[in-house]
Amino acid sequence: MKNILLASLFGFLFILTGCDKLTEFTISESQINSYLASKVKYENNIGVSGVADADITLSNLTAEIGRSEPGIITLNGESNVKLNSFIGAADAKIALTLTARPVFDVSSGSIYLKELKITKYTITPQNMDTAISAVIPYLNSSLETFFEHQPVYVLNPENSAAEATAKKLAKGLEIKPGKLVIPMVD
Repeated sequence: MKNILLASLFGFLFILTGCDKLTEFTISESQINSYLASKVKYENNIGVSGVADADITLSNLTAEIGRSEPGIITLNGESNVKLNSFIGAADAKIALTLTARPVFDVSSGSIYLKELKITKYTITPQNMDTAISAVIPYLNSSLETFFEHQPVYVLNPENSAAEATAKKLAKGLEIKPGKLVIPMVD
């Protein structure tokens, strides 16, 4: 009888540790993309007003998790720029690719992006390339600060019981191709 009980206990523990749904919570790219579309709004003015400044809005953000580089999120998006200077005003669009390292704040259940960099950009119209290229380092710095304080996902206990459990028991963050995994056991 003692052996049966012991075997049952080991079997139960084996099943429990083998069930990912009980030991981790997964956030997919589509969940991140949905959160980005509904909750993340970047609008900023960069430069010296009256001399040269740019009103910039970021839109259509999509995330790729751990696909191009392990441990890294790649964001693709579009930026509308209204450039104002003492020589006139002009509009441009920038197709941006950003890379960053996701970081999980256990206390708030939020995922932030650190070490953000603009890794690729294309400016339309091309004749604005020189003027907009001068703004890119300032835009990079502004976006880096923005995403250090603006989460790209927040665990919401009202979404599901699994998400509520993940918020209570979260132990960190793992980045896997196409998803973020929050382990709930050590």
